[in-house]
Amino acid sequence: MLLFAALNGQAIAVVMAVIVATALLSWLLHRRRRNVWRRFARARGLTFAEHTQGPSVSGQIGGREIDVSTTPTSSDQGAGAVAVIRMSVSLHGVPSDMIVESTPGVIGDLTRLAEDQIHFEQDSFNRDVLVYGGNERSIRDYWNLDRQQAFLQFVHDCKCDRTVIQDATIALELRDILSNRSQLEELLNRLLCVAPQLDGNHHRS
Repeated sequence: MLLFAALNGQAIAVVMAVIVATALLSWLLHRRRRNVWRRFARARGLTFAEHTQGPSVSGQIGGREIDVSTTPTSSDQGAGAVAVIRMSVSLHGVPSDMIVESTPGVIGDLTRLAEDQIHFEQDSFNRDVLVYGGNERSIRDYWNLDRQQAFLQFVHDCKCDRTVIQDATIALELRDILSNRSQLEELLNRLLCVAPQLDGNHHRS
C-alpha cells in the first residue's frame, strides 16, 4: 500500500511538473512573439497594440494604411502554436466594389467556373484569380495586362495561403509559426512593392 501511494505521488509530481513546464513554455513563446511584433512595429514606425486575440500593428507608410494582425481563427496561444497572420496595405484608385481573390493550383481550376466571375483574355489570370464586382466595365478597364501580370507574380512569389483585394486594400493571409521579425518585414516589403503596380491610373506616376 505504501509503495502504491509512493508511485501515485511520483506520478502526480511528474504530471504537475509537465503542466508547469508547458505553462512556462507557453508564456515564454507568447512573450517572444509579442517582442517580435513590437520590434517590427518600432522598426517601421508603426503602432504596436496587444489584444486578447493577439498582437496587432498599424499605421501609415508612404501614404498607405498598414494593418497587421492575427485572425480570429489563429491558434497562436499555446506552445508551438501556429499564427494566422493577416497583413493589408491600402491601394489607390481601384474600383470600390471589386473583390479579387487568388485561387492558385487545383483550387483555381475547380472554381474558375463560378457564375459571377469576370473573365479576361489571359487564361492564366482566369485560372489563378477570381474577380467579382458590380461594375464590370470599370473592373475590366482596371485590369490591364500589366496589373494582371503584377498580381499573378505577387501570388506566385509570395506563396501565401490567401491573397485578396477588397475595400481598396490588398491583403494576404499566412499560417505560420512566426519566430523572427524578418518574416513580417519580408511580407510587408512584398506588399509595399506590388501596391504601386496595382494603383489606378490616376495614381500611377
